[in-house]
Amino acid sequence: MAKYLENNVDIRNYTQKCNEKKIFERQVKECQLKLTMLVIEHNLPMDHLSKLMTSAAPDSEILKKIDCTRTKTTCLLKNFQEGSEKTIAAALKDNYFSIIVDETTDVSETKCLAILYIYILQ
Repeated sequence: MAKYLENNVDIRNYTQKCNEKKIFERQVKECQLKLTMLVIEHNLPMDHLSKLMTSAAPDSEILKKIDCTRTKTTCLLKNFQEGSEKTIAAALKDNYFSIIVDETTDVSETKCLAILYIYILQ
């Protein structure tokens, strides 16, 4: 019986390693999403930014795992946009709201339409 107990693996070690891995993966995903939001906000090229961040902090395990190029950034943006639209639509169905619309054209004649929703949670 003692020999059998020596060969058993403590389940607490296994679950702790799984939790640490999930936390690390979540941190990587959050970092990728934050970089995507930065790129969108400031209209930056994503291909070079992720490489720059990795080389700027070579000791960061999170930055080593980031592989956010143009394709992945576009995919993250579309998923974020779809989720945001559903959240906004659900909030506007149940609350009073007002809409502010502003349209502008920049120097290159690119039109931009900004829509601002203001609502009060009930």
